[in-house]
Amino acid sequence: MAPPQWPVRLAAAASVDRPMQAGGPWILSLGGVPKARISADVAAVLQALDGEKSPVQVAEQLGRPWTAEDVDAVVGSVARTGIFDDGAHPAEVRWIQFRAPLTIQVTLFNPMAFLLALRPLAAVMARRESLVLALTLLLGGVIGLTTAVPEVMRVLSTPLALEAYLGVAAAMFGSTLLHELGHGLALTHFGGRPRRIGIMLFYLSPAFFCDVTDGWRLPSRMQRVVVALAGPLVHLGLGSVALCAQAFIAASTFKDGVLLYGVLCYIVAVLNLFPFIKLDGYVALMSALDTPHLRRKSMDAAAEWVGRYLLGTKVVLQRRGALRWFGVASFVSGLGFMALGFQRLIPLFLQLGMAGHVLVALACVLLVVLSARSAILFFRAAARKGSSFARRLLMGILAGGGSRGLARRGAGGPHHDSRLPDPRRTLGHCCSRRFPGACSHCGRSRFPANPRTAVPPGTGPCHHWFPTAVGIKSAHGDGCARHLSRDQAARYFLRRRARGGGTTPRLRPRRSQQHRTGGLG
Repeated sequence: MAPPQWPVRLAAAASVDRPMQAGGPWILSLGGVPKARISADVAAVLQALDGEKSPVQVAEQLGRPWTAEDVDAVVGSVARTGIFDDGAHPAEVRWIQFRAPLTIQVTLFNPMAFLLALRPLAAVMARRESLVLALTLLLGGVIGLTTAVPEVMRVLSTPLALEAYLGVAAAMFGSTLLHELGHGLALTHFGGRPRRIGIMLFYLSPAFFCDVTDGWRLPSRMQRVVVALAGPLVHLGLGSVALCAQAFIAASTFKDGVLLYGVLCYIVAVLNLFPFIKLDGYVALMSALDTPHLRRKSMDAAAEWVGRYLLGTKVVLQRRGALRWFGVASFVSGLGFMALGFQRLIPLFLQLGMAGHVLVALACVLLVVLSARSAILFFRAAARKGSSFARRLLMGILAGGGSRGLARRGAGGPHHDSRLPDPRRTLGHCCSRRFPGACSHCGRSRFPANPRTAVPPGTGPCHHWFPTAVGIKSAHGDGCARHLSRDQAARYFLRRRARGGGTTPRLRPRRSQQHRTGGLG
């Protein structure tokens, strides 16, 4: 970034936050997001900038030993954070913010006043007696979970009543809000101030958030770790209460819902401890190591290693193997979370008609743009560090081919040709010819009266089909006379149609099936 033109001043959204205790770090923030930890001397220089003074005047205001060169060097060192404003169009705090790689935050309100009113409650919860009670409750929840393993397996494997799912969904919604308020309450207890609370799309998954970045002003690492882990502890507490209470509830739909809610709370608490995504576990690890922007630094270290050995960059690698592998794990985890987000939401959006298709198209365009931008920046950085054009071209071709292969695999399997007809329709025709009658699994007619009508799974009178390692198979055991792979069935169908044959493959049943069905075929 080019150095700012004097005179300079801080942007309207920038702030220089004082330490909470003497000797603590000063925090330079932009829009409520900490950008850097600075010393008291740097903070004094930034506070003296008013958009009118020159470096000489600022040095005179600060007194000896400051010089105009020192002031200009300080301003240049923090210019990359984007905290300076030319005064023509002051920056404003945005209610909708985008965070890389794929997070959109919508601010709802400032929770500071509400959390200050709850500060005495946090003081009570921090007492030793309260901690002992919390550990006892957690132990009771674990015991309740282990003694209810058969019921848990039943609840997770069989459908429940609709009212049970609605109640669990409402309870999880409220629990997520309490989770975020737990972060804010812990920060308020230690003297910080939560800036905002709202909702967000985190890797295309809806969630709440509470901005507790003011925690970097806390002087103790342990305090910052407690703030990060306060949310998962809320879910652990709620889940323990539910799992203890279900032991005293008679068998009913309500008990099933309470049991499911307790298990989900435990799962959410454990998943939030995953350290390779910007979840609570990552923030706790970053706070314990006292290393701001750990994920970005680790991915930069991984990019240097990839550039050195794959692109031939002329850089000297530093001895930070653990940081490098943490960056690799973070990169892979980010891709996995994005894939899960697309897999969960795209089928839902596609059911909304044209509007849903537009949203899916926009999401795909956004993903392509972000991926292309990251790749361009990576190759540009490699070129500046001495990578040859041939190596960059070769790696670009390999990366593009790999991405195309992954996209095809996600769309239709490793060997699936989307131009071929749905092989399940072909197998449906076969079964309708060879084995007419009722389904032994559900008792309904398996196929419509016209056997040549295409019957994809889920649209016909009977849809008990499931994929296997070798192809498509019927769930009731008396289906197709022969199991074909997806492409085998589809290509067989195309060959018969090209030769002028019928639309139904003529497949002979196995000998065992001839005996079982009385020699049909």
